[in-house]
Amino acid sequence: DLALSELGLSKRFINILTENDLVTVADFISKLEESGEEGILELRGIGRKVLGDIKRGLKTRGYQLPANE
Repeated sequence: DLALSELGLSKRFINILTENDLVTVADFISKLEESGEEGILELRGIGRKVLGDIKRGLKTRGYQLPANE
C-alpha cells in the first residue's frame, strides 16, 4: 500500500498523520470511511487545505474515496 508520505505533503503534516496512526493510504481511507472528513479535521494541525491536498493526491493516483463525506 502507498505511504501517505509519497503524496508530497510537508514533513509536518506527515508527522501529524503518523502520530495518529495514519501511515498508509489504506489507513487514511479507513479513517474517512469511519468518521468522514470531520474525523480527519479533528486531528490537531490538519485543516481543510491539507485534507483537500491529500484527497486530490489520492484521486490523481486512481484511489476511490468514500462518498459519505
